[in-house]
This record gives sequence, C-alpha cells and structure tokens, in this order.
Amino acid sequence: MDTETQMPDSDGNCESNSGSPRYRLSFLIFVFVFFMERDVADLNIHTTTSSATSTIDKVIKKVVQKIAATFAPRASTATKNPAVPGTALYTVFEVQGYASMLLGGALSFNFIFPSNEPDIWRLMGMWSIWMFTIPSLRARDCSKNEKEALNYLFLLIPLLNVLIPLFLKSFSVVWSADTITFFGMYAWKLGWLQKSE
Repeated sequence: MDTETQMPDSDGNCESNSGSPRYRLSFLIFVFVFFMERDVADLNIHTTTSSATSTIDKVIKKVVQKIAATFAPRASTATKNPAVPGTALYTVFEVQGYASMLLGGALSFNFIFPSNEPDIWRLMGMWSIWMFTIPSLRARDCSKNEKEALNYLFLLIPLLNVLIPLFLKSFSVVWSADTITFFGMYAWKLGWLQKSE
C-alpha cells in the first residue's frame, strides 16, 4: 500500500490537514507570547550577555511549565501521585506510552488497516505521540528533567504536526519527525549524550 498518501482538506483537495485547526496553532503562539511578555516584565534583565542568556532560559522554562500546567492533562486532586518508580502503575503508564508510540507508527506507515486514502486511523497514528505517549509518561512521578522534557514536547509536537504538512503531506513523515523530536528532547534534557568523566 502507498505510505505517502496526501491528506486532503475538507473539500477533497490535497491541501494540508494535520487533524487540528490552524487556529489552535495561533492560539498556542498567542499564549506563549502572552506568558513570555508577562514574565519578562517581572524580571530585571541585566545588560551582560551571560546573565541575559540565563534570564531568557529561565523565562522560557517558566513559560513552558505554565502553559503545560494549564493545558496538559493533570490529576484532578491534590493527592500524591501513586505512580512512583517501582510500582505497577508506573510500569503500566510507561509501557502504555511507548506501546502507543509504536502503534501510532504502524498506523502512520499504513501497516495496520491499510488504505489508499487518508483516514482516521492514519491521522490517529500521526497524533499518537501527542495524544497518548506524552500524557501517559507525564502521568508518572518522573524526575524534574524528564517532566521538563515532556512539557517542551507537549508544546512542540502540535507545532510540528501543523507545520510539516504545509510542506510535505505525509502521515509517516510527521510521525517520524515527532519521534525524532521526542528522543532528541530526552537526549538533551536527560543528558544522554554527555560523556561521563
């Protein structure tokens, strides 16, 4: 089966259709800029390059954390997270997260429920990392660095899924880009590539 089928718009034309309206992208950008401006106004930014870079980094982290805390799924109560490392619930969330990533890849590459036309299965596969993997991994009681990586991914993945189809209309390419971004973010935030002295 063809794995690079174009995604038609609502009129049947092969225009970009990422499964999420473009206004959501505009809204996310607006929220990011809003929080960024508000936090910059609250800080005393120094003139030195190192302190300015450090301040910008802190502002970005704070903004990402606020947006993710506002829009990402979270517990409805203030009780302690029972999904701590070593528990069955922690393992369930972890397996669920990575299994949904693999299943999404199989759907995106048209291996499961093959079709010559774009359909809901391939669309779900393309969005699987954002809809299932990230929420499952965020539900665990993970380290600060991993939580930060997942917060960044929660904002980056929708941007990729909206922007990539503007240039390349392929479910499998979008899923592949999401996967590379996912592991790249983990490598950066968790220091996978740092050499141990």
